[in-house]
Amino acid sequence: MAKNTATPTRYCALCAQAIPPESRRRRYCSSRCAQIARRLVSRGFHVEVCRWRGCDRPVMAEPGQRHSYACCDSHYDKLRAEAERAAVNRDARDARAGVPVRWTRAERRAVARLTNGHCAYCNSKLRIRRDGFSGKGTPAELRFEIDHIVPLARGGRHEASNWVPACRSCNGGRRDALLHEWVAKGDSVRQPTLILQDLASGTGAWARDGQTGEIQLADRAALVRT
Repeated sequence: MAKNTATPTRYCALCAQAIPPESRRRRYCSSRCAQIARRLVSRGFHVEVCRWRGCDRPVMAEPGQRHSYACCDSHYDKLRAEAERAAVNRDARDARAGVPVRWTRAERRAVARLTNGHCAYCNSKLRIRRDGFSGKGTPAELRFEIDHIVPLARGGRHEASNWVPACRSCNGGRRDALLHEWVAKGDSVRQPTLILQDLASGTGAWARDGQTGEIQLADRAALVRT
């Protein structure tokens, strides 16, 4: 069977027009688009890839834009509808578990103080405002979220003793895995370096149960790193 040697169509990151196959340009269809793009990049714009599944068209994103890269209105509407469905499903799951839809400001501040504003897993410094939120446009590795040590889907309880601050990268990379499963997988977006360090040294906040092999929070006070 003959292989498909056809060159995939490339699209301009600025005007979204197809780049002629004979052109050596990679991101822009003409010198005019390339010149305009250079000016935009100097003002803080950046080139990203469309986030809709199966689409790899480049997108000229505005400064501070996050999680909404789309090459056209159709893909943007699909991404927004998908995010809305995910939010509804998440709220329904939380309601079944008896979890409030949102944490209060006091609860968010209290959880953030556990680690002095750092992620309990990778120790990245989190961006936290006075209201207990990170603000729109905060990168995933700096965004403050509250994570359940034992996930609700795995029988964890929604109470303060089961909460730790985490960045979105760690929280999203872990998903519903238990801590020992997450560590064993080893292919998350960000490695839980603090857990790995504590397990290697045998001291610190995190420890492994000798019988079950599960990772537990052994010393809550040790979450604040010096």
